[in-house]
Parts: sequence; C-alpha cells; structure tokens
Amino acid sequence: MVNGRVIVATMLLAASAHATDTPAPGVDTSESVYATTTRLDRIGRILAPVMINGGGPYRLIVDTGANTSALSEHLVTRLGIAADPGDQIMVNGATGSALLASVRVAQFRAGDLLQTDLMLPIIVTDVAAGADGILGIEGLAGKRLEVDFLHDRVTVTNASRRFAGRGYLQLEGQMRFGGLIVVNARVGDVRAKAVLDTGAERSVGNQRLLDALKRHALRTRGAREDVLIGATTDVMRGNTMFVPTVHIGDADLSNLEVMFVELPLFDLWDLDRTPALVLGMDLLGTVEQIVIDYRRSEIYIKPRRTRG
Repeated sequence: MVNGRVIVATMLLAASAHATDTPAPGVDTSESVYATTTRLDRIGRILAPVMINGGGPYRLIVDTGANTSALSEHLVTRLGIAADPGDQIMVNGATGSALLASVRVAQFRAGDLLQTDLMLPIIVTDVAAGADGILGIEGLAGKRLEVDFLHDRVTVTNASRRFAGRGYLQLEGQMRFGGLIVVNARVGDVRAKAVLDTGAERSVGNQRLLDALKRHALRTRGAREDVLIGATTDVMRGNTMFVPTVHIGDADLSNLEVMFVELPLFDLWDLDRTPALVLGMDLLGTVEQIVIDYRRSEIYIKPRRTRG
C-alpha cells in the first residue's frame, strides 16, 4: 500500500563539501554536540535530541524544509522496529521522488513536541551523514524552535508568549505549505524568493535566478561543478559560483556561494516561475542564534558578534 500523504524531505548534501562532526574549539565533547556552527573548514549542522518510543535521546537533523520526520536505516535497526514492505511512502526529496519503506512509531518527542502513532519513512541514502534521521516541521504549529550555535543547544518549546527579540534581526516572511519559511530577498538587483532550509548543507538557486543575474549583467565568479545528494537515491549536478550580495530585510549577505540546479522542489513549492534560492547551512550556520516562532510566523536571527 502506498501512503497518500505528500511528503517532502529536503535534505541536501553537497558531495564536494567536506562537512564533519568535528566540534568547534572549546566545545565539551563529553556530551553530544547538537548545534555546530559553520566555519571555513566545515558546514554546520543542527541536531535535536529526540526520544522515540521512550528511548534515546537520538540525534535527528532539524530540517525546516521537510514537512515530516524520517528515520535512518541504522536507527530503525537499533530500535528493533520492523518495516512493513507493503506500506510505502512517496517521498519528494530535493533531487527527486521515490517510494520508501516506512515504520510505525508509537511515540516521538522533541522537547515540548509530542506526537504519537506516526508512520515515518526510512532514509536509504547517506544524506543524514551519521545522524539518526530528520526532524521535520510536522507538529511544530504553535511551537518555537530555538537554535543556539554559541552554546550548541536546540530546544522546542510551546510559543505561548512572543519571543523577546531585542538584539535580533526579525525577518519579514511567510509560512507556506504547512510551515515552509519563505522570505523576500534581493540578489544584487534581482528580486527573489528565499527558502530558509536548515536541512540543506549548501545554498541552491534555480535557473530563473541565474538567468535574471545574467540579464542584469551581474557578475558571478568562481564557477565549478558540484554534485547534490538528496533523501532519495537521485543525484543532480550543477554549477556552484559566488553571487552578488544577498539582501534579506536589513541583512546583507556577502561572499555567498550558490549552486545553480533545477531542483524538483522548486516546482513542488511553486517557485519554479520566479527567481528563487534555498539558503542552507553554509549561510544559516554562521549566525549566533536562529529562532522560528511557528505560531506567529516570526523569524529571528542573531548575527554573530565580531571581536574588535
């Protein structure tokens, strides 16, 4: 039987990148590091502690572009849960779609997020890069996700009160498709839509954006071929290059590398007819904190302080 839900799992791993789980200098490695910042030699990651069927915590990569959670093959084996070969889920990954086996989870808890009796797909690629799976946005309505790179901490709490955003940059955006975060942006002089995706290792632009940059005679540099691996077995190739300064709200993002490839997700998100890009952890992991209030559709970012 094929599950009828439209499942999106955006996990993107750039094969040319050398991301590791090496903690930042000074981080206590006696406990699991949950939020590693992006450095010149490593792309950061956001991993939330998740209890499954009363056991754990397990480390699942927070993917703000995925509308469901998913488990890795090795975690399913550890949990001793048998997959039902007759109950498959159609998953729309960043690079393509596939029917994946699924397992039934009795209880799934991440902070104040509690879900019961879930059918979750099993990731069959290396996109989780050693993590135990993906924590998607399903169930986060009414919740607040706080990622603190400075203290390597990820929390999910009830958003009963508005976040005190003093010292934070608040982004004007909208929640679409059940929680996908889309903000207005400019790449140089080109107006675009940007998706904040913590599940994507690298930032990715569509062909419409690349064409618009060329029409405006805006300079891109340092082009090289890259390979993307997604949550399914499909692999896509594209060209990565530096783009003009990206403007989002009051933030100016310089020296950002973007891989240009026509991901199927741009069409699924209805962003295939406008210049668009996915902002991944190569950018998001350079800040101090990210706060997403799913109840109020508010996004707060605290820039990294520079030592002077």
